[in-house]
Amino acid sequence: KGKGGNGTESVILSKTTTPLQRRLAEERKALSDLRKKRRERRKVNLTAMSAPLSAATTLSLNPEAGRAVALELEAERNHRRVATRGVVALFNAIGAHQRKRREMERASAKEKKEMEKK
Repeated sequence: KGKGGNGTESVILSKTTTPLQRRLAEERKALSDLRKKRRERRKVNLTAMSAPLSAATTLSLNPEAGRAVALELEAERNHRRVATRGVVALFNAIGAHQRKRREMERASAKEKKEMEKK
């Protein structure tokens, strides 16, 4: 078997490459380039993400990082509060809309009953 181990056999002293061998080499290179591009893109995307700082890991690495951790934790608390308020406001608005809709349906049902009586 040849060096590639992909099922194609090559002669040891052959200096020419067949069209099939060229095509296989091109496909391997294209696949390799695609994998490399994906790895690089993943690396860039992962560096864009920021994991919250942890007091347990950061303080042991850098004693001056305590202030940064405290600031980040405070910012995280503020974000959580704002998000909670937004969700509560959203559900209140949905509830108000549903109540209003139910009242309108009841009013229209009463009108229909009154019309049927007449």
